[in-house]
Amino acid sequence: MFPSQKFRWLRDRLLHTRFAAMEDFVTPEPATDDDVRGCTMPRTSTDSVAEPELPGNLRLEIPYSRQMVEAFWLAAGGSILAARLALKDGIGFNIGAVSITHFRRMGRLCAINDIAIAVRRLQADA
Repeated sequence: MFPSQKFRWLRDRLLHTRFAAMEDFVTPEPATDDDVRGCTMPRTSTDSVAEPELPGNLRLEIPYSRQMVEAFWLAAGGSILAARLALKDGIGFNIGAVSITHFRRMGRLCAINDIAIAVRRLQADA
């Protein structure tokens, strides 16, 4: 089971230690399908970016669902926002980030790489 409460715990810890104040937290918009396209797992077609076609012996780390897609697109949007804030203010964090820097880990796939998505989006905006 995916420990989603870890995001709340991290926020609470940042507040408790006064590393951040409540006004430091902002809510991102989800990444678009165009943002995600090209930075997803292997064999994801451009027509079905939210419904990936996995190679036969590979599995996602968590079960595929529409809620998973929505959460990952929101996480990618958070990484885009964090990158923009870092360029503007010198610092930006995404405490809801979901990616690792590579697709394969222990025979499983990370569904998206939100860092790569953020980099590509900023490159496109430049």
